[in-house]
Amino acid sequence: MSDDEATPAPPDSRGAVARLTEALAAAQATARDGLAGLVDEDVAVIHERTGGVGSGTDPATPGGDDRSADLDGGGDGNPAQALHDRIAALPSVDGDEPVEPDAHVEPDPVPRPATARPRRLWPLYAIMAVLILAVPTLGYVGWHITSKSTAGDVVSGRSKPDAPGYTALVAPTPVLLVIHVADDGTPRDLTILALSGAGEHGGVILAAPVDVRLTQPNAGSGSMSDMIRKAGPDLASKIIGSELGLGFTDVVRVTDSELSSSVDPVAPLHVDNPEAVTLPDGTSLRSGDVALTAAQVPGYLAAQDQGHTTSGMLDRRQRLWKAWVAAIAAAKSPAAVPGERNVGLGHYLRSLAAGSVQSAAFPLVQLPEAAGAPILGIDHAASMLLVANSVPLPVGAMAGQRPTVALLNGTGPDPAPSTVIQRLNLAGAQINVVGNAKSFDVARTTLTYNDPKFRSVVEAMAKQLGVGTIKFVGATDSGLDVSIVMGRDLIDRPPPALPAVDAGGGT
Repeated sequence: MSDDEATPAPPDSRGAVARLTEALAAAQATARDGLAGLVDEDVAVIHERTGGVGSGTDPATPGGDDRSADLDGGGDGNPAQALHDRIAALPSVDGDEPVEPDAHVEPDPVPRPATARPRRLWPLYAIMAVLILAVPTLGYVGWHITSKSTAGDVVSGRSKPDAPGYTALVAPTPVLLVIHVADDGTPRDLTILALSGAGEHGGVILAAPVDVRLTQPNAGSGSMSDMIRKAGPDLASKIIGSELGLGFTDVVRVTDSELSSSVDPVAPLHVDNPEAVTLPDGTSLRSGDVALTAAQVPGYLAAQDQGHTTSGMLDRRQRLWKAWVAAIAAAKSPAAVPGERNVGLGHYLRSLAAGSVQSAAFPLVQLPEAAGAPILGIDHAASMLLVANSVPLPVGAMAGQRPTVALLNGTGPDPAPSTVIQRLNLAGAQINVVGNAKSFDVARTTLTYNDPKFRSVVEAMAKQLGVGTIKFVGATDSGLDVSIVMGRDLIDRPPPALPAVDAGGGT
């Protein structure tokens, strides 16, 4: 080989996520250097044009100028050093804290002569644009287990989805927790909306009671209702999600008044009422089709049937939410749901109305009685089955609750069978990366993990798949907890579909 011929670089064996993180860190360093150079040049121009204004001269001495303190708000009289300090203070791209923009920066107080050349800010804008655009490319939104496409944002350095080593980050299924409270703050009910349909059109409505006992570790004592009263929506959602086995990408808190206002554009709602109930205001509703005004909706959600059963209450809630979504679909108008269209409850309702909708309730069990009163709790095993059947890509409610997983095909570029995804979800996986293994000639499935605390979850994954060799490798730079390479033993004989869960409650 001649000296002019390039020697191929050895393959980078590090994890894809680590390499992407390093690339972004390098880009950020370039941005810092570019910004620092611009600062130096502009300060030199200011110094030349103003005869030393802002050069660090003591403002109390003749020839000094205290206006330089306004450049950084710190009053140290050195704008170049102040801006350099700001640049140096920026956290690295892999830091734990997000980069927060300055709350306020005073305009340049130094008058610029008419002949002064304009400041060359376009290189800085270009660098900033690259960094900003790098953020959304880290997420591949809208990947569904029913899709036949492996398209996504490449993080492994390969650009073809059919190439060995191709990987793509995937975003979780959008899941909204609706915490419904009375106008005085008394918790009413919990409803989960999951956009699990193709293209996030349509999905699942899941109902859960608030008066169930918290039993999961670190969840505290008392009921979900107690947690909602004590904590804000964010903390309450984490505790609730831990109990239900499902994390939420969005959370909203809705009062009776807000709920009535949201329903009003499509009221009255025609609901197939399963049995006669009496609303809190004394209104009696027969079984069968009933027309609910917007003002009656909160009372209907809180109504008790003759047997005062939780299962009956959850059934009515599912029927009301489905009737609401159906009314929005029939209206075919953006005004069918007030408020913002692309976020929050309005976004989820419109997205559900654009496709088919199913509903279920979280399964319950009766816990040992306290002071002679029955106590209900979540049936955790049945709830995991419900979540696996309802949410294609669930996340954990808290960090570490579900180990992050890379799912790679070692037999070809085809996506994983849907039943493989479901089985892994049931075992407690959080799938963050999908794609192809480095080789398409893998015979046996392997499950590799890097933390002993995930041993039991990985064993559950292998049990659900029916095949797989488990390997412990210790800490890696992949940023993921588990890597699964599917071999011919799994692709040729994928596990059967999950059984349906009876989510009616029955208590």
